[in-house]
Amino acid sequence: MQGRERVARGGIYGTRPWLARAGVALLVGGIALVAWRYWREIQTLWTDVALAREWLRSLGPWGAAMFVLVNALQVVVAPLPGYATYLAAGYVFGVWWGGLYATLGMALG
Repeated sequence: MQGRERVARGGIYGTRPWLARAGVALLVGGIALVAWRYWREIQTLWTDVALAREWLRSLGPWGAAMFVLVNALQVVVAPLPGYATYLAAGYVFGVWWGGLYATLGMALG
């Protein structure tokens, strides 16, 4: 199907735009549920930088993967300025690795 025909038939989501809206609603709801459930832990990690650094490092490669995904999400949703995540990456992972992880997350986002 050509691009013009698809747009004429129902937009870029086809004939089911409600499906895209439902997916976004589920994603936002899931994030809100996790944030509500783990609010105290998130707040503790947010205020105690040394604890956050040790926690991310204790996760090994999963900590770096999580940081890349959070940075990609930050690009899409933009709840935080990008400079904050770059500074956090440099502080937690060091200048070289932190810059690499932050740039990879930005590129994925």
